[in-house]
Amino acid sequence: LRVYLGRRTQQGINANEVSRNVNTIINHPSYDSNTNNNDIALLRLSAPVTFTNYIRPVVFPAGTSSWITGWGDIRLPTPGILQETMVPVVANDQCNTLLGSGSVTTNMICAGLMEGGKDTCQGDSGGPMVSKQCSAWVQSGITSWGYGCADPNAPGLDHQQRWPERAWFCHLQPYNHMPVWFYSLTCFYYYFSNYYYYYYYYYYRYYY
Repeated sequence: LRVYLGRRTQQGINANEVSRNVNTIINHPSYDSNTNNNDIALLRLSAPVTFTNYIRPVVFPAGTSSWITGWGDIRLPTPGILQETMVPVVANDQCNTLLGSGSVTTNMICAGLMEGGKDTCQGDSGGPMVSKQCSAWVQSGITSWGYGCADPNAPGLDHQQRWPERAWFCHLQPYNHMPVWFYSLTCFYYYFSNYYYYYYYYYYRYYY
């Protein structure tokens, strides 16, 4: 498995891109493929990655209006250039009413427009949900699942960012004296001197 940072287009050369092999994969121990609950994993990269103008950290969460990004379906063929749009967070109880009682757990974040038109879709899973707090980009979720794509009254679901920090201390403390990078689908974690940072290169899709 190999991960890529700083990528904007799927075709041609990305001059600002770097890539790393994955040394370790840690799946969430309570992942449920039937419900998509706990749909998250951590990856330890083979080497540290240097911050640049195109590869920057995203920190832990807050905020309600969030940006979603990706190269997933908006039409055929799928877009080669990274897409993005902004969607509001929807309360989980309202989301359960819309999608079916019990389908949205406390580990999930629901986001989308009631009129539809903006959403993630097939090929976007694993991308980050982020919001801007002052000058910092803050990550609150990872794209997980949904019914259809950009349909009315069918917000998309993201996994909440709570497990990675616990997983770090449970599984990865032997590495706490060296920089370690992690990846949750397309979200990267960097640990050094007791700080966590998120990396992302994966902006979400935009419906026209």
